[in-house]
Amino acid sequence: MDYISVPQGLKEINKTKRLNFISLKAQKINWDFVIFSDESDLFPDRPGKIHYRKYKGETVALDYGPECRKDPRKVKVWGSISRLGVGTLRQYHGTLKSKEFIEILGRSLLNDFPLLRGTKTRPGKYLFQMDNAKPHVSQETKKYLSSIHVSTIEWPSESPDLNPFENVWGFIKGELFKCNEELKDAEQTWEKIQEIWYKQVKYILPKLYDSLPGRFAQVTEANGCRINH
Repeated sequence: MDYISVPQGLKEINKTKRLNFISLKAQKINWDFVIFSDESDLFPDRPGKIHYRKYKGETVALDYGPECRKDPRKVKVWGSISRLGVGTLRQYHGTLKSKEFIEILGRSLLNDFPLLRGTKTRPGKYLFQMDNAKPHVSQETKKYLSSIHVSTIEWPSESPDLNPFENVWGFIKGELFKCNEELKDAEQTWEKIQEIWYKQVKYILPKLYDSLPGRFAQVTEANGCRINH
């Protein structure tokens, strides 16, 4: 998935936070031991499409407009990945709230990645990554993750370009489009998504993990602005 850099849209404070994250934290993390997680609306998107995220108050100096996504085949999913493979993919409905998010984590996270769990005195071998979506950063979620001794990464705001999961979603949408004519409803889309997730995604993960140092270097060179990745 390609992201368009919109330098004038990022607040200066968030540029600074991105640069601080890279210089003070990212370079000290062994990213091979990070579990990334995210959720997305998936449906047969057209290939070659350029995606960007527009944040509140942001101006976009481009001629691309967001499309109204009312495809009845759309499916909402949450997933987690490691360098070595994928976790259990979960489907949800409506707007994801903290309670449902915690339930998803409870069913999946430590079962799929038990080395995330630490103790009161010793951190787990792996770190857990989430962006700053409301259910991810709520007090309820923080309390739950603390109770199971999972260490998280404080992710900088407005940073989808640093997150390899965005590329995973883009890959899945591209594969779904190949089946555009045969996918008639959300149930068929969900079945296809699971097939792609469990049979194909693992092969693109090592390259995405390897791309992280380059992403950090590009953002540093761009003085904190978002990059195409």
